Amino acid sequence: MDTGKFSALDIFFFLITFFLSSAIGLYYGWTSRRKANTREEYMLGGRKMGLLPITASLVATAVSGSTLLGQTTEVYAFGTQAWLLSFTCVVLSIIVPLIYLPVFLEIGELSSFKYLELRFSRSVRLFASGLFTLTSLLFLPVTVYVPALAFHEVSGLSVHLITGLLTLLCVSYTAIGGIKAVVWTDVLQITLTILSSATVAIVGINQVGGLEKVWRTADQGGRLIFFK
Repeated sequence: MDTGKFSALDIFFFLITFFLSSAIGLYYGWTSRRKANTREEYMLGGRKMGLLPITASLVATAVSGSTLLGQTTEVYAFGTQAWLLSFTCVVLSIIVPLIYLPVFLEIGELSSFKYLELRFSRSVRLFASGLFTLTSLLFLPVTVYVPALAFHEVSGLSVHLITGLLTLLCVSYTAIGGIKAVVWTDVLQITLTILSSATVAIVGINQVGGLEKVWRTADQGGRLIFFK
């Protein structure tokens, strides 16, 4: 058995995830037609979405496929000092809700770029939005390409076909269902990511002989680097 290729069970779970993501977008696109689909409803979910789905969506946004593949490769090649990035996440999780979010809630705007125009000038807004657009154009292709490359290795499908399908899926359910579709597909995907990652970790640790052996092997390989 070639464990490096998709089995029928792998294909089944992939198709389930694909169709569930599509169904969520179609569902919220359909329900939005039954009520006033205002700009606030489409972009902010009517400001009525719960803490748990929003939190899960933010985590899913930060943890992309390229992050999962890239961070594991980083640790294997250069050690565990990448964990220091967690400090910035802790700092941001404190600063953002205490300083930035109250400002946006007070002014009631949908865009941070609009705030920059109100606070400074239109030229600052255009400059910031231009930088964001440029960053997205450079970053998003990598975000799509890396998991597509991994999928190509296990499925044999063309990378170009996979990237096209992924882009079409994401753009479709976002355009149809708005922010609610984005948030709930993120909830689905981050749940599957956590469960699958935990399963891989547990099975992997068990197969190599336990957590102690994993730790000892990493130490012997010079990968346990916490401060450097």
